[in-house]
Amino acid sequence: MTILDFTAAKPVSFARADVVDDRYRLVESLTDDDSGNVTVWRAYDAVLARHVLFDMVAIDGGEVCLDALLPKLGLELSEVLDVGDAQLEHKTFLYIASELPNITADVA
Repeated sequence: MTILDFTAAKPVSFARADVVDDRYRLVESLTDDDSGNVTVWRAYDAVLARHVLFDMVAIDGGEVCLDALLPKLGLELSEVLDVGDAQLEHKTFLYIASELPNITADVA
């Protein structure tokens, strides 16, 4: 079990084009409402040179069990590309970069 030293805290507001950890440029919010502790973005990963799914969880001290958090985000460990923490607007958050699902629209 992977334990990170964080717990959920107040939401952090993000904007399109913000760059996280000098690697991930936020492209499109996939979260309808940013009032929760988790925001989801389509982000551009400058290292992999492609788009990724980017979950950001506002944190503030304590512990977060990554193994318990991933299913709540609808993710499996095999989909995770990177996990880290970063500062934005003087707040700390945990980020999880994962494979961007290949979604195709049904044509009627």
